[in-house]
Amino acid sequence: PSYEWKWRQLAIMLTQKRIDVVAERDGEVWIFEVKPDAGLSAIGQVLSYRVLYKQHFREERPIKLAIVTTRVDDDIREVAKEYGIVVYELGYF
Repeated sequence: PSYEWKWRQLAIMLTQKRIDVVAERDGEVWIFEVKPDAGLSAIGQVLSYRVLYKQHFREERPIKLAIVTTRVDDDIREVAKEYGIVVYELGYF
């Protein structure tokens, strides 16, 4: 169908996978997911983002993963640790 350009752009923006924060430090790339209450979805997101980032940018540097949250359960923290994901629990802000 033929849609106006602005509606096509809006549809693209709303369906794209977006990394919350990307940072570079000491030869590494860091991917951060920011969630008020981190669960398994946050782990799945950062793991997926690492794969997609490597493919899209042909990144060869190490990619580190982190979740920034106000609250995380101990079992989620253990799963994150198993996958090498750093969890920053900041409390409520």
